[in-house]
Amino acid sequence: MAAVDAEGRPVSALARLMVPFAERSPVERVLGALVVPVVFGALCGVVLGWTAAGYWALQVVAALGGVLGGFEHRSASEGARRGAASGVLFGAGILLGHAVAGTNAEASLGSMPGLLPVITGVAGCVFGAVGGALRARH
Repeated sequence: MAAVDAEGRPVSALARLMVPFAERSPVERVLGALVVPVVFGALCGVVLGWTAAGYWALQVVAALGGVLGGFEHRSASEGARRGAASGVLFGAGILLGHAVAGTNAEASLGSMPGLLPVITGVAGCVFGAVGGALRARH
């Protein structure tokens, strides 16, 4: 017999594996929504000074992480809120990591790099919403 949610809808295997954000401990919430985006962003910022290809590959990983983070929520709107906040922190982490590394960027951050957290916040909002919508469907 297939697993079903509280409303009697079938639940996918991925949805069963991923613990909803609201059911995580406070420490897990802080780590998942705040610490991981900043630390991964800082890693991306360091790699930005080494190789453009590596930087962009990590951006793809970050996008997938945004969708998976959104998947921990019950709806697209919940995923979007989480994604927006985590995206801003991720972008700030990129700038911080790149500044600490003190290297020249191998990929362009545009003419106004200070706007990167806004851009990553919007992207995170979209990716998180996609994840939340996928969760709502399963």
